[in-house]
Amino acid sequence: MPLENGEERCSCVRKNCERHGDCKACLAHHQKQERFPPYCKRAKRAKKIEKTGER
Repeated sequence: MPLENGEERCSCVRKNCERHGDCKACLAHHQKQERFPPYCKRAKRAKKIEKTGER
């Protein structure tokens, strides 16, 4: 069964979080907090252009 991120494993970078891998608890926590969306709901960052050095 896929998680909220559409994958089989949690994409959150906070591996030590007690809610890591528990989408229901994580989404409830972030809904109360309202400051930051969970990592699986954040917009993906554009990759830096490595060869030209542009940002």
